Amino acid sequence: MHGYQSFNYLPYKYMQLSHFYYDCFSMPYSKLVYVRGYGNNRLMAKSDKVMACATEMAAMAPTEKQVLAEKQVLVGAIAGLSQKESAQTSEAELTANASVQLRENFSETAFFAPSLTTNAQGEVAISFTLPESATTWRFLGLAHDKQMNSATIQAEAVASKKVMVQPNMPRFVRHGDKAVIAARISNTTTDALKGTARIEILEAESGKVVFTQQKSFSLQGEETQAVSFNFSATEGFYICRIVASGKGFSDGEQHYLPVLSDKQMVTTTIPFTQTSAATLTLSLDSVLPAKADKRKLTVEYTNNPSWLMIQTLPTVSEYCNQSSLSLASAYYATTISANILQSNPEIKKAIDSWTAENTSLLSNLQRNDELKSIVLSESPWMLDAQDESGQKALLATYYNKNNLSYKLSSINKLLAETQNADGSFSWWKGMRSSTYVTTSVATLLSRLSAYGYSNSDVETMLSKAMAYLDAAATSRMHEMKKQKQPSLSSVDLDYLYLCALTKAGETPTIKYFKSLLLKANRKVDIRTKAIAAIALGKDNATAREYVESIKQYTVSKPGMGRYFDTPRALYSWRNYRIPTQVAAIEAIAAITPADRATIDDMRLWLLQQKRTQSWDTPLNSVDAIHAFLVDNDEVLNQPSLTTIALDGKALPLPEATAAVGYVKTTIDNPKASEISFAKTSDGASWGAVYGQSLQPIAAVKSANAGICVERTIGTAGKSLRVGDKVKVTITIVADRDYDFVQLCDKRAACLEPVSQLSGYRNGYYLAPQDNCTNYFFDRLSKGKHVVETEYFVDRPGSYLSGVCTAECAYSPEFSGRAEAVQIVVNE
Repeated sequence: MHGYQSFNYLPYKYMQLSHFYYDCFSMPYSKLVYVRGYGNNRLMAKSDKVMACATEMAAMAPTEKQVLAEKQVLVGAIAGLSQKESAQTSEAELTANASVQLRENFSETAFFAPSLTTNAQGEVAISFTLPESATTWRFLGLAHDKQMNSATIQAEAVASKKVMVQPNMPRFVRHGDKAVIAARISNTTTDALKGTARIEILEAESGKVVFTQQKSFSLQGEETQAVSFNFSATEGFYICRIVASGKGFSDGEQHYLPVLSDKQMVTTTIPFTQTSAATLTLSLDSVLPAKADKRKLTVEYTNNPSWLMIQTLPTVSEYCNQSSLSLASAYYATTISANILQSNPEIKKAIDSWTAENTSLLSNLQRNDELKSIVLSESPWMLDAQDESGQKALLATYYNKNNLSYKLSSINKLLAETQNADGSFSWWKGMRSSTYVTTSVATLLSRLSAYGYSNSDVETMLSKAMAYLDAAATSRMHEMKKQKQPSLSSVDLDYLYLCALTKAGETPTIKYFKSLLLKANRKVDIRTKAIAAIALGKDNATAREYVESIKQYTVSKPGMGRYFDTPRALYSWRNYRIPTQVAAIEAIAAITPADRATIDDMRLWLLQQKRTQSWDTPLNSVDAIHAFLVDNDEVLNQPSLTTIALDGKALPLPEATAAVGYVKTTIDNPKASEISFAKTSDGASWGAVYGQSLQPIAAVKSANAGICVERTIGTAGKSLRVGDKVKVTITIVADRDYDFVQLCDKRAACLEPVSQLSGYRNGYYLAPQDNCTNYFFDRLSKGKHVVETEYFVDRPGSYLSGVCTAECAYSPEFSGRAEAVQIVVNE
């Protein structure tokens, strides 16, 4: 074989390539030969047969500089492509299933051996079983010696038969689908041929034939025809055989055919929040249909979720690099966290209990797998879950004073090395001074001083930084006085805020900046208003106006607290609107400290954000935790446990976890029609009711609990045909900001994804599976989101899709689903 040659090697028992020439094949003394084969069909079911195949590759001994191999012979038995040699065989015998050797091994790589060694003659022998695909095979070889002299060999061979069958098998079908399986029958000869095509569907376990159908075909020379077989799918696991045979030829393929159930386990949720002593009663009719099978009710309740803030503290106290901003954030977060944890003796008792029970410190991603449509192991968030659990386990280290002191002193030393002689901080050690970086670091250090968590080292660094910033601000003031219409920049406003934190005296620079601030345009974002109010002080009328404006921009919702729903509350992809909320709380507490009701409502919103978010950004997260806990120790008091009852009868509950008071219980096939939660103390508590049942897919209704999902397939009113490219549009509406949202779109059997590779696309991770397409959103902000995916329509018939479900994997009580869709495809 020289170059590329197509040939029919059947009905011979062996294939011999006696003219396998290649030019300039250099193989010096060889120690290794690398060989790999390729096919062009996708991977199918594996064969259990053990078939013999031997292939030999010989190389001549090397000359001084190179070796020219003149001839190469490949000899082997081609598994699954044998055929009776006798031309006298009757047509009846050939059409019998027993006479056709079915092809079922369709591996794309026939053989790969990365470490082959030649013998003393410079030869290497390899043997392998060639898969049964009727396709073009590519042979590649690479050889090299100890001196890395190398040579390559490559050739192609076409595996074909007189008549070849190539079925278009579905990945799956559902019970009740009116499905069609088509196959191409190709005549590779120049003669006209007639024969019969037959399909058989057998139970995989018993081998019992449950469906058979045959059709006649007539092919001209080198012609290809399509045959199709209609069948009604019944749930089970089957083997599908498609055979084409006639006088002097036969071919067939065998594949597995899974038929999925037309029923699905459906989970319906009701999340809720209680903020005062009262009894909440919920009907179970919507979550557990009376006629559904395998009904199960799961109830979980958290008596005091405020303790979740404590569990978050270790996740914000590690520095990711040795930049001054990262070091200052870590020092600030570690100091705040340590003082919060050590300020209340009840916290240590709770942490000791959590460490002993090994459940409270698990990441939310690792909980409630049985209530999710996609388990954690199938998502891209395994490492996120492990990281969060590992960080929570570090809570106990805050009570080891030696370790804590060493950690703080190490960070302090590294941070001091980034401060220059003039008091400024560089982004990294050795870089030039930066006013922005110096202001950011000084702000963190001044907060520690204001909270009483400072020390002599911190005060020294802070005083040097303030001297540098004072000089820089004075220089900017002189430049601004030369301008006709001077205005404050964000750097100037941050400087005023910093001076307010450090309680600096009224210098000429501060007075000048404040005079400009009083004249400035007040149509600014919420966070800027909050910083300006703090900079002006609580005795200033303009500061009080700023705070009043901030309050007017808030909205309130029962159970959610008070928050901002306006573009003036700036949005951050990683932090959502949390920095704005924290700044507003700080401003209201500084200017109108008596307004506890507004502050508590805004803190409730922060707590609700922690319910659905992991908070993995150190600086803003620790600010949020501090804003929630400062002067708010009473939220950690132990409330009376809520009583849960089914139809008025108290529900037996397991022992609640320490401090958090978390309980979870499951009831199989409940008969109750309602559930009640009797809360006897004030403060935030929350819970969720999960109803799980097995329902016919066609009967499942859409539902939403915080997340609303709508799905449209193709263009409304347009009939679908085989070969069409259709767009599936999924619209998600989120009522709040979520972390770790997963979307499972269970598609119909007639749709094949255009893009079959997984990977990140348009803000989400796409993972196509055999019967569904999964999407994973690390973060899903409040509002409307549209996901579009294209599919090919690959077969006619009538097919039912599955349910489309979206849920927050971090807090699975927030979920939504769209109904199944019946799809009819014409020829």
